[in-house]
Amino acid sequence: MLTAALGAGQSSIRLSEPALRSLAAPLDVELLVLDPALSAPAVTPEPVHPAAQPVRAL
Repeated sequence: MLTAALGAGQSSIRLSEPALRSLAAPLDVELLVLDPALSAPAVTPEPVHPAAQPVRAL
């Protein structure tokens, strides 16, 4: 959605909550509200990429 709002030429990065709070603190921001629908992939009943073979640990 950020790309749609700002255009493809505007770069963006993902920030952790502590990093976002640190950036917002000088602006006296006290409340962050995140939309969980935009912060995580949709839950599916099956794996998105099921493994053809079991994973083996070395």
